Amino acid sequence: MEEQKNVKWIVIVSLVLFFFSVWLAPSIYLGGYYPSTSSRDAWYYLNRLDILFFIATLTVSSLFTSGFGKREVMYKLTVYIFMISMGVFFLSFSRLLFL
Repeated sequence: MEEQKNVKWIVIVSLVLFFFSVWLAPSIYLGGYYPSTSSRDAWYYLNRLDILFFIATLTVSSLFTSGFGKREVMYKLTVYIFMISMGVFFLSFSRLLFL
């Protein structure tokens, strides 16, 4: 039962940050007519990787909720992918703090 509550909160946080990432990324990375640099492209692709990890988190958590596969494995996979997505989210938006 506790795992179900944890996955519910993982889904809620992932959905909020997914829409925040999708909404904010074009205004940060595609605004203006600046020439493309390799560092700007790297930050852009890091943000896109973050969005893909949020999608993977939502997919695996919905598979856990529906009872697909072994519950313990799907729960661990959900938590690990969520931790990776939060780490990449921190890296992609630390650009706003330090640059």
